[in-house]
Order: sequence, then C-alpha cells, then structure tokens
Amino acid sequence: MDQLWTVSLSTAYTKALQRAREQRLEAFRQNSQRPKEKFEAGLISRDVLCGDVSSPLSASWRKLIDRYSPIIPDRSHVHELENLPQEIAIGELLDECVSQVRVKEPHFKLDLIVDVGGGNGYVSAILGEHQCCDNAVIDPLFPGHSIDCRPRLWADTVAAERAYPSKRRQYTTHRRVALFKDTTWSEDIGTDPSRTAFIAKHLCGSAIDECLRHLEQQKCLPRILVLAPCCFNKINYDSYLNPKYLKDTFSIFGSEALRRVAPLTDWNLSYYQHLQDEATRHKKRSSNVEDDACGCGANYKVWQSETVPSVRDGGKGTVAEMIPCMHGLSQYVEHRINYGRVLWLTERGYTVRLLQYVPPFVTPKNKCIIAIRT
Repeated sequence: MDQLWTVSLSTAYTKALQRAREQRLEAFRQNSQRPKEKFEAGLISRDVLCGDVSSPLSASWRKLIDRYSPIIPDRSHVHELENLPQEIAIGELLDECVSQVRVKEPHFKLDLIVDVGGGNGYVSAILGEHQCCDNAVIDPLFPGHSIDCRPRLWADTVAAERAYPSKRRQYTTHRRVALFKDTTWSEDIGTDPSRTAFIAKHLCGSAIDECLRHLEQQKCLPRILVLAPCCFNKINYDSYLNPKYLKDTFSIFGSEALRRVAPLTDWNLSYYQHLQDEATRHKKRSSNVEDDACGCGANYKVWQSETVPSVRDGGKGTVAEMIPCMHGLSQYVEHRINYGRVLWLTERGYTVRLLQYVPPFVTPKNKCIIAIRT
C-alpha cells in the first residue's frame, strides 16, 4: 500500500482530513444550524484520493474505493478519511494471507472472520463479502451506527440520490455483546480455528495479549491473524504475553518498571503530535543550525542551547522537552513491545510479519502483526 501514497497525495489527504475536522468542530459550535454530517460512503475518498486523474495511481485508488465502500452505511467525512485507508489496508493484507495459504492448500477457504473490538462491524463485514463467508463481531459496545444495527440512527442516502450504487450484503454479521475473555470458542464462534481469521483494528493496551492467551487456553488459535495494536501506554504487565522478553530486553521485572516506559508511547507524544506541533517547534529553533538533526526534525544543538537553559532558569519543562526525539523513542518502545508478541506467536507455529500498514499521518499507531499458522 505504501506505493499508493505519493508526496502530493499525502499532502492532499492531510489537508482534507484537517479541513473535515475543522468543519465538524464548527458544526458542533453551530448546534442550531448543524449541517448534514453523514454522507454516502466513498464520496470524499474519491474526491481526495482520486482527484488527480492524470496520476496512474488514481485508477488504483478508485478500484479499491469501489471495492470497499458499496456496503458501508453513510458516515461523516472525518470517519471515512480516518478509517477507509485502514480498512482497505487490513482487507488487502487478509487477501494476501489467504493467497499464501492457498499456495500449499489450493482449496482453502475461510468459514468465518472474527473481529474483536470491531464496534461498528464495517471491517469484518467488508472482509466477509470479499472472502465469501460470515463474520462475527465481539465487542461489549453496540454502536447505533453499526452495519448490523436495525434500524440505524439515521437513514442512508436513497438510491435515486446516490452518486454510486450501493451493494446488498450477501453474508451475515453475527454479534456477541461481550468482552472476548468472557466468550468461549465452542459456544460463541463454533468454527474450525484452522478455517478462521481473527482480526483486530486498534485494540487497546493488553487486549490483544489477553485475546491471544484466551485463544491458546481453549486450544483455538486461528489460522490467520491480522492485528493492529493501539494504546501501548495502557499495557498491563501481568497481561502482556511475553514478560520474559521484557525482562531480557528492557530489564523490566514488574508493573512498576513497565509504567515508567509504556507512557512514552502515549498517542499524544507520537507522530500525531509531531505533525500538529511542527510549526510551533520551528518558531523555537534557530534556522541557521542544520546539522545533528534526528529523523523527526528535532535538533540536538538547538535542544541543548534552548531547552536546557530554559529549565535551568526556572521555567516550566516537560519530559517531552527534555528528550530530543519523542517520536523516535515512542516508536522504539512500541516496536519492542510488538516484537515480544511476534516471538510468542512464532513459538506457537505462526509465520509472523510486523509491518507498517498505513502511513503515520493516517494513524500514528500504524503497525500491524500478520500471522499465518502452518
């Protein structure tokens, strides 16, 4: 997917998302005259991602949007721009995993896609249509805008007013309103694990660890895993899959030690804040100092000459100001936590990859664990 994100498209996407967020905030301020907030799925993405018709990538994006949007209910521009690129990436990764299994098992077919923490059910429903199988959403919440909520809180754009035709779903979404740890495979899922895919998009903290451990305890580890972890700052030491790895790598021997490291990965101290605060930081730097810069643009010499004296002089300082590259440190900690999970899965017979599934300007928590059990 990385090859689809050119520099110009990345800029256009970032500006469009920022504009959509500003419009949403303005709409909340004008409650008495709130404009329409939900729109036909796929419209804003076609405008933003396929706008440059001269680009050879425009046709590729249009094909993907046409494949992933027809069954999705109306949604806000912000929701679509934030989520559709992730939905596409996860779907394409699952397609790739199924294709890899079919190299050795030509007749392999999924019987079910399980989405833990799936909320509105959009991802699992789309993937179920593509893989020609039912899907199951396991989540303690059942949002009113869910794809399987009847009736939903708002009516979708009628067929006569749609710019592109919708598509009727052929496969069923099964829902269990519960935490995954409170379910059992035999009663709540029931399929053969070797013909089941397990997905999770932005499952927070130790939830992924708890899910995998719960699956192992039931001897139901699925054939395919597509996992996008989130909120590493909320990880609980006792729930994490591979505490031995934390001990060997970080010398982290308990919850207190982990609490000193995990907060460095906080969403607001990652790439998202780097983008939002870039202009502010530039104002604090001297433009004639260019060397010794780290990957995210922070400058060590400027940091040494400006940040440290300001703290010594009694000004207020933060941990973020004391560390030249919060983004780089955050990524390092996240990678180590994910790698412990990779090792755990490898020990249980999975072929595992840890990769970036969308650019960081789509979401700063943009790493995905892909695993196929052999």
